[in-house]
Amino acid sequence: MLIAFVRGFQRTSVSTIGNFWTDLARTTLFILLPLALVLVSQGVVQTFSSSKTVELVQPVTYDNPKTDAAGQPIKDEKGNPVTEPATAREQTIAVGPAASQISTKQLGTNGGGFFNVNSAHPFENPTALSNFLQLLSILLISAALCYTFGVMVKDTRQGWAVLATMTIVFVGLLAVAAWSESNGNPVLARLGVDQTASATQPGGNMEGKEARFGIANSALWATATTAASNGSVNSMYESYTPLGGLVPLWDESSSAK
Repeated sequence: MLIAFVRGFQRTSVSTIGNFWTDLARTTLFILLPLALVLVSQGVVQTFSSSKTVELVQPVTYDNPKTDAAGQPIKDEKGNPVTEPATAREQTIAVGPAASQISTKQLGTNGGGFFNVNSAHPFENPTALSNFLQLLSILLISAALCYTFGVMVKDTRQGWAVLATMTIVFVGLLAVAAWSESNGNPVLARLGVDQTASATQPGGNMEGKEARFGIANSALWATATTAASNGSVNSMYESYTPLGGLVPLWDESSSAK
């Protein structure tokens, strides 16, 4: 749509702004499909099969509440639920056409996630390379269109000026988020909780973050996804520090205006 919008600025001697189906085919074949195939190569699931039931490597024993014929929990004379020991030996694993949806959601800044925890899920974002590609995809089109705009209006300086402004704001917000999260939660520090980096912990505020990605990649993703009004996540923003959480909040509110 934006390309068609820019064509409206550029074209002066024709009455149309392009063909919708041509633009759709080019976008799907030359942009969305290649990214989806790369994500599949990294381990992102892409299948129309139903969920898989597999045996657990280590069975889990737990207390299972007893129920009556109506399905209501049975309670003892003290009002506590009556339980019986049970053992889980199988697990249901959700799968589906994730890779094709992820390439669309990231490049199209549609946000959301195929799985419940979004891009923190190992089936949706399994490797460092898949994390980098998805992160790049969030900003790729919006950043590239700055230069595209300059080319189409025959003044690339305008495109570079827009991109430079966006970059300055982005880097400043990223620095705030990364610094705040790396310094840890001040409330926990007052309670004597050790949040310094060591051989046994990465340090900083790791609450709500994937150990695979750490603070740097989490803060970078949080800044990028909210700057582009994307909505996908690889960490949980409600677990950020007050100042670190202010960055995605400010980004999102500014993008929504």
